[in-house]
Amino acid sequence: MIAQRLAIAAPERVAKLVLVGSSPCFVRRPDWPHALDYRVLHAFAENLSRDYRATLKRFLALEVHGSEHEVALLRQLRELVFQHGEPDTAALRAGLTLLETVDLRSELGRIVCPALLLLGRRDNLVPVAAGEATCRLLSNARLHVFEDAAMRRFSPT
Repeated sequence: MIAQRLAIAAPERVAKLVLVGSSPCFVRRPDWPHALDYRVLHAFAENLSRDYRATLKRFLALEVHGSEHEVALLRQLRELVFQHGEPDTAALRAGLTLLETVDLRSELGRIVCPALLLLGRRDNLVPVAAGEATCRLLSNARLHVFEDAAMRRFSPT
């Protein structure tokens, strides 16, 4: 969303745009069914407020689940996430608020540079349908789908 916002606000500074697992609207709306249900995001935010460390660890575990080197990769991700100390919980909340409220669909027509959207066929957070719909809103976009890639849905429990 940040890259999309930059391409909209300063098109002279963006020659090409690559969006990975990205959508102009992250939360489902009546006219945007290809998104995360608000309740899932809200539950994640509540758990993050109660115990952000455990919530982030569960999220990372979901990210690597089923990977060939799951244990090593999880250890590496945990180290990276916490290598600079504890995250600012206000920043975490602000990021979730942005995901909940930002909707760039009406402004995508202002992106004039070539755009490449990369999505995973099994992605539950940003489904292929969101990429297809996004491509229709961009004047110069193409979509590439990785058939075996996925972002697993976060389960707040």
